[in-house]
Order: sequence, then C-alpha cells, then structure tokens
Amino acid sequence: MVKFFIFIASLNLGLGFAAAMYLGRRYRWLQLFSVGCPSLPPAATRSVPVARLARETTAVAPTAAADDAPLAGPAPPPAASATAVRQFHSEVEQYHVQMATIDEQLRQCAISPQRDTVEACLQELLAATEEYVKKRDAAQRRVQQATAESARQKAPYDAVDAAIGQETRQIEATTAAVAAFDYRSDLSDGCRQLVEQTDLLLETNLALRNTLAETVDGQAASPDSNANQEADAGTLDRAAVGSVLAGWCAGDLSSPRHMSAALVDLDQFALINRRYGHALGDRILKEVATMLLAERTGQTQVSRFQDNTFLVLFSGTDARSAANSIERFRQTVERTQFRRRETEIRFTLSGAVAELRAGDTPESLLARLKATLTLAKRYGRNRCFLHEGEFPSPVIPPAFALAEREMLL
Repeated sequence: MVKFFIFIASLNLGLGFAAAMYLGRRYRWLQLFSVGCPSLPPAATRSVPVARLARETTAVAPTAAADDAPLAGPAPPPAASATAVRQFHSEVEQYHVQMATIDEQLRQCAISPQRDTVEACLQELLAATEEYVKKRDAAQRRVQQATAESARQKAPYDAVDAAIGQETRQIEATTAAVAAFDYRSDLSDGCRQLVEQTDLLLETNLALRNTLAETVDGQAASPDSNANQEADAGTLDRAAVGSVLAGWCAGDLSSPRHMSAALVDLDQFALINRRYGHALGDRILKEVATMLLAERTGQTQVSRFQDNTFLVLFSGTDARSAANSIERFRQTVERTQFRRRETEIRFTLSGAVAELRAGDTPESLLARLKATLTLAKRYGRNRCFLHEGEFPSPVIPPAFALAEREMLL
C-alpha cells in the first residue's frame, strides 16, 4: 500500500513538472510573438457624448499646430510669392465689384426689362470677364514663377489652382448662357436665368478670393511688420491682423494683461446674397463693420477677416468680458432691421471667443476660434460660444436693454 502511494505521488510530481515546462515554453513563445505585433485598439463606442464631441472638435487642431510643427502644413510662402498673391487677390476683388454691379443690374432688368439695357448689361459682363481672365491668368503665372524653385513653396497654392478651376468652369457656363440669350423671348425670364449664373460666378469668385487670403495669412505674422494698415471703414486688413497676433504671441503672458479674440460670422449669409444680390450683401457687410466699430471700446480692433466673417481683437480684456461684448453685439444685430427701399432684411450671427494662452501661436489661436465657431453653428446658430478650458461652452445671454433699430442701406 505504501509503495502504491509513493508511486501515485511520484506520478503526480512528474506530470506537474511536465505541465510546468510546457506552459513555460508556451508563455515565452507568446511573449516573443507579441513583441513584433502592435496591440489592437479597443472597440469603438456606439455613441459619442456631447462633451467628448466638443473636445474632439476643438482640441485636436490647435494641439497639432502648436506641438507638432511638421504636421502643421507647408511652410508659409516667401515674400516674393506673397506679394504676387496679394496682387492676384486685388485683381479678383476688383472683378467681384464689377460682377456684383452687373448682377444688380440684371436683377433690375428681371423686374422691368428694356432690350437696350439688357444688351448693354450683357456686353459689359462679357467685356469685364474677358479682361479679368487675362489679368487673372497673368497673375497666376507670376505666382507660379515665384514658387517654381521649390515644391514646398508651391504646396500652399494647390488650393488656389483648384479654386481657379472652379471659377473657370463657371465663367464658361455664364458666357455660354449669355451667348444663348434669346432677345425675342420673355426678357424677364431670361434675365432671371442669367442671374442664377452670375450668382454662381460670384460665389466661385468669393471662394477664390478667400483661398488667396488664407494662403498669405502667415506672411505678415511678424511683430516688426507695419500693424497700422487699415482697410475700408476703419477695419484692419489681414496683414495687420497677422502682425497684431504675432505681437501678442511674442509678449510676456506672465503679466496680468489679458488678450482675447472673437470671430463673428453672419448666419446663412449666402442665402441673402442669392436672394438680394451680392451688391446689397456687400452693403450689409459694410454696415455690420460700422456697427462693430461703434461698439468697440479701449484698444479693441476689428477686421473683415473673410467674406462674411469678422475678427475682433480685445487687447487687455479677459475672455468672459470679451464674450459679454460679442453677446451684446449679437443681440443688437438680432434687433436690427436692414432696409433697402421696400426691401426689409433681418439676419442673425454666431460668435466664438477665446483668450490667448501660453504657448499659443496666431495659427493655434485662430484654429481654436474656428473650431468654437463651428460648434456654435452646429448647435443652432444665433448664439455665442466661449472657449476657456478643455472645450467650448455656450454663453448664457444676459438680458441687455436693447431697442429695435433700423438701418438704411
């Protein structure tokens, strides 16, 4: 019996030792295998909370721009190409003014058409477009020559080339519609059809103009640049804005002096351009700029930043005070009726406010503002959002005592 128990114990000991050796070898093999293979990411969740959506919308882009320079995009173009692009931008803007006037004339012809007036308007459209295409193509060649030395210098202008292609296709469609215009048919209906084409042409022209402006944003981002340039109605141009922001970022943020900025964007303004024409839309934008300038205090500066978007720079103002100012302006515009003869126009705006933080660059501050503005639009427009932490939050509207007002255009 004793021998039997000794045999069983020896057998168990031997089986245990063999199992240990086997598992040990298997464990080492798995370890060696896992060294060369990346671990699998966790499964994606089925829903994304609002707070997380806000964090992803606002935090990723600024961090990449500030902390990972190689991923921030191509280097800004050299001064020579920047000058060529600014000249290019001027040609595009002059054509916009011409086309906005022609578009307004066609809209009037659609109401009370006269053959001679319509014919003169279409001839002016063709002549202005032909002259513009020559100047635009020449400006494009100057830009290409200025960036021909390096593919890295040329990279920022790929978007410009794409915008030119879109505008060219719409120019062809518009000139084809003019060539097919039948003066023997209903002139009002024909003018309305042409207005559809000129509106699309003006939209592609605006897209090109905005792309050109974005391309040279980094050129004036130097605190030594001339920051006293001003555009129409006393607003800063984009070059001066870049200089001011660069000066902010180069300053000492350890002092108690706060620097805040805001983007103000008119909601669905493209619909106003389509319904009433770009000429009237431009008048409205000038009035909005005038209203913004009238609201500013201290060292606040205003810029017509892009199309129907304004940038407001609050020097020596914290984010909450700046948000209060932008919210007041939002309510002012909401209570304003814009009038042009018998036409009454109302619209709203959305705002985004952020304060300069340590380590910010002009690009990271603007990226944070744009992401905050996107969130304000996503949550229904006609509201302001403030970014002062990890992600933006809506501004609770104070009850300002503001009366209804009327602005004549």
